[in-house]
Amino acid sequence: MLSDIPAIMMAAANPIEAIPDPREPFLNRYGSNSLSYSSLQKGMEFFLEPQYGYIAYSPIKADIERALCLADPICSSENQEQLIKMFLERHKGAVFLHLTKETATILNRLGFVVNEIGTETIIDIKKFSLAGGGKEFLRSQRNRAAKDGLIVKEQPCSEVPLEQLKQISAEWMAKKANGRELSFLVRPARYDDETDVRKFFAYQNDRLVGFNFFDPIYRGDRIIGYMDNTHRSVAGFSYSIPDCINLEAMHQFGLEGKELLSLGFSPLHALNDSGEFRYSFALKKALEVFREHANFLYDFKGTAFHKTRYRPGTEGCYEIKLYCACPQPVPIFHMGKVFKRCGIDPIRHVITRGVSRK
Repeated sequence: MLSDIPAIMMAAANPIEAIPDPREPFLNRYGSNSLSYSSLQKGMEFFLEPQYGYIAYSPIKADIERALCLADPICSSENQEQLIKMFLERHKGAVFLHLTKETATILNRLGFVVNEIGTETIIDIKKFSLAGGGKEFLRSQRNRAAKDGLIVKEQPCSEVPLEQLKQISAEWMAKKANGRELSFLVRPARYDDETDVRKFFAYQNDRLVGFNFFDPIYRGDRIIGYMDNTHRSVAGFSYSIPDCINLEAMHQFGLEGKELLSLGFSPLHALNDSGEFRYSFALKKALEVFREHANFLYDFKGTAFHKTRYRPGTEGCYEIKLYCACPQPVPIFHMGKVFKRCGIDPIRHVITRGVSRK
């Protein structure tokens, strides 16, 4: 059995012969969670059982028990519970984030409390249409972009000047509440060519004005769709460049027979914890406070509102609930460490915010 392997680049004694990544076969077969590909990001570790699959995690405490697990285990449905049990033998105090209902059900049965942490907006590419009421915003974005001569191209990242990508990214991040590159729940942007990642770029009068990077979603050794992991654009346009890129990419994915496009996670959106699972009341209240009063850390409300433009609940667009699972008692005192691992430092941000107001 292989377990607790740091997710670093592995090199053979002969550098020409790369050692195959043991996660790859499981990712290609079972990586159907929109964040499965994010298990490859820098700084992740993984618990791998060759018979079943692997669990991606990041330590949040010096002792071996405390681990922050990313999304669903990457294995078959029938092996999920066994793999989780094996993982918990070493990491009894683990916290799981961005779980779908199937995994949340298993962990609840194993004694974990399960709380809602937000929603994910998913587009069924074959059924989605811009026609009909409620889609006026998206139609207007596409029409304005067409009149403005916006052109969207899929290109290798190596064909695009790196300094332009970094400049657009820096300007985009400067406008955000957190002002920093996120991680863990959002895979940090990489400005190089990556296996199975699709990269689309927008140009206006031959000037690069935005880009979207799409991470693959797998099932049964094939790519069934993508997740909009990274989108950035310059300011000053009367339309949303990321949305225009999404629509063009979606069209291309549809021509290829892909099934879905995930618009990603809306943290703290539509929390209700209505009794579907045994949950932590204290954690529920803490998350509600963050949603209402911590928008200066992350634009929780704006992120969720923007995805409503795609009209979840109408033909071709829907939301799914996402969950976290915690041992009892719930380690609420570790929330600061969890936020920091995701790229949000509440203490630093409060201090910076206070200084900027003086």
